[in-house]
Amino acid sequence: MSKFKDPQGMKDAIYNFADDIDRAAEIGKKIVLNKKYNAIHNII
Repeated sequence: MSKFKDPQGMKDAIYNFADDIDRAAEIGKKIVLNKKYNAIHNII
């Protein structure tokens, strides 16, 4: 818990969390695009 008492550690934790969310969003977009692409090919 000590890193949360120090403002720089808090800032780093928040930035790391934001980076993780961005990465998850990118992966999620790729998965959704792949599913749409596969669905279109299954119809044809």
